[in-house]
Amino acid sequence: NIAKALNVKVKIIHIPIILAKLGSYFLELFSKITKTIPIFTPYRIDSMTTNRDFNVTKAKKELNFKETNLLTTLKETMDFYKKGDFKIK
Repeated sequence: NIAKALNVKVKIIHIPIILAKLGSYFLELFSKITKTIPIFTPYRIDSMTTNRDFNVTKAKKELNFKETNLLTTLKETMDFYKKGDFKIK
């Protein structure tokens, strides 16, 4: 979805989670030996594969929250940052 919002083509490679997790341990060990920052760690694999579905029923009821699809949200966020109409405190 991010690539679509940026209008960029991306080649996606699917790797089984168990293989990615196993490989991340080796990458972490290799990065300690070479004193570099690992691209993937077991924690990052866990973070990327965790379910991130949330129930917004209460927010809809109490805050009049309206859902927006991810692509629209990403485009609006990119437009906001491109305009530069924000201040970092």
